Amino acid sequence: MLTVAVFRGVGEFVFRILVGRHFRVVWSALLLALLLALLLAGCSGAESTVVASPAPASVPTAVPTLPVDDAVVTQTKPAVATATTGPAPYKTTPPEVSPTPTPDWSTLPPVPEAEAVLVEVAPVVLEIRGLPAVEIAPGLLDREQLAEYLLGLIAADYPPEEQQLDALEWTLLGLLAPGEDILNLQLELLGADILGFYDQDAKTMYVIDGGDGGMAMLKFVLTHEYVHALQDAAFDLGAIDDRIGTDNGDALAAFTALVEGDATAAGVVAFYRVVTTEELGEFLAADSATIMPPSRARDFLNDLLDFSYTAGWGFVEALLTAGGWDLVDAAYTDLPASTEQIIYPDKYLARELPEDVELPDLSESALDGWHKLRRNVMGAFFLELLFGEFGPVGLASGWRGDEYAIYQDGMDNLLVLKTRWDAVVADEFWDAATLFVQGDWLDSFSAGAARTVVASDLVTWDREFHSARLFRDGNDVYLVVGNDSAVVERVWEQLRG
Repeated sequence: MLTVAVFRGVGEFVFRILVGRHFRVVWSALLLALLLALLLAGCSGAESTVVASPAPASVPTAVPTLPVDDAVVTQTKPAVATATTGPAPYKTTPPEVSPTPTPDWSTLPPVPEAEAVLVEVAPVVLEIRGLPAVEIAPGLLDREQLAEYLLGLIAADYPPEEQQLDALEWTLLGLLAPGEDILNLQLELLGADILGFYDQDAKTMYVIDGGDGGMAMLKFVLTHEYVHALQDAAFDLGAIDDRIGTDNGDALAAFTALVEGDATAAGVVAFYRVVTTEELGEFLAADSATIMPPSRARDFLNDLLDFSYTAGWGFVEALLTAGGWDLVDAAYTDLPASTEQIIYPDKYLARELPEDVELPDLSESALDGWHKLRRNVMGAFFLELLFGEFGPVGLASGWRGDEYAIYQDGMDNLLVLKTRWDAVVADEFWDAATLFVQGDWLDSFSAGAARTVVASDLVTWDREFHSARLFRDGNDVYLVVGNDSAVVERVWEQLRG
């Protein structure tokens, strides 16, 4: 099985096939961003932070809050309006995937040039990372083979019903525009820019042919992916994935950030030691940018992907400062429990754990006869990404826990989210979520105004085929959103007690 969890805070996307669970990726956007960061930092700063181990034997500015003391009725207009007719597309038809068996990619011949580079970079990585050496031969895939590889993973691990559920989830949250396909968005985002990956099931790493980065790209890919090979051999990444399971996407995202942050921290320093000035200049001069049409969902996916590397790198750097690579190694046993701990490593070091926030099972009460399709955790990072644009920087610092569930009855769908916050941040999150709902961000793609009523502890939002209730109970903030306003109202009435 080849799946990943770059971020499963909302939805089990095929995104997890591409970076994380059993499949560790490096892509051109990451390489360029890290190289530019190194250049801006003068490179010496990064190396001084990540110290070598003994070699082994073999977010946005604040916005004004709304006055919500008295109930007011507003007619809001969508930020982006396009004419649509009929109900929102809660059901999607995913692309057909061939059921034919995929080739055994592990039998591909090794690449002599890549092998030579690995011989050069492996001792440097081992000196920095301090884990036992692993013998591994890098393989080569061209872009057509990569596409076939990914389609094979999709057929095995991302069935059509999961694709439909993910599309439903992001449609209810206002992220997926009519006509957009969540699978195609992910493949477009990553497929063209993947430079290499490590397959934990096959214990093989691959370099993707066809890039314009030259020797610098090859060295960066191999330093990063060789760290993944060392991690897997030392800690058994697949076993940790399985232990976390799929019921807490936030914890899975935190683990992925640890893994990718570790590989980035060690890999960048190793890369800087082995790359030449000429090789680096050739890469930076190459134009490898992929231009894609604007899409809120694509931007959101890109931010989710970046998190594992950028926030993960910062988390690992904090551990290195506190206790060196021994503390990083210990984190594979004492795992980070949430993306909040990744963003704020002091919370990890202080063992500040999230609370268990539970939603009542509505399938035997307000949603009698409905089917519960999913129950999971969004997490601090996802919630800040979704709502943080409308509030002060640092909403994630006050996250104490959350849980959400998706229900379905025929063509009717409902998402229920319960979040819990520290007292001060609860007010800030409430104001941000109010602006989010009031601004029509739950459906910014439809023409016409939504009817919004804002009160001190309740926001009602209604348009045809899409309704929501945002309300709070002390430091708990709830969001109920679905395509039947009467059902949304009924669930809100039960949850408020």
